[in-house]
Amino acid sequence: MQGGLFMKTAGPLCRELRIKYYRLDYLIRSGYVPEPQRTSSGQRIFSDEDILRIKEVITERMGK
Repeated sequence: MQGGLFMKTAGPLCRELRIKYYRLDYLIRSGYVPEPQRTSSGQRIFSDEDILRIKEVITERMGK
């Protein structure tokens, strides 16, 4: 937890958003959403702000 924000890793986030990991990875690699922070082991961790942006992009770009 950083700056009082709840952080999620990719697996739980994908389950919450009902998307496949490759879809989330595509959004990041294509630049639709900024690269999230990573843990010391390399896992992506998403802040509440990151999650809101991802939800916006999914709605706008992917029609979900």
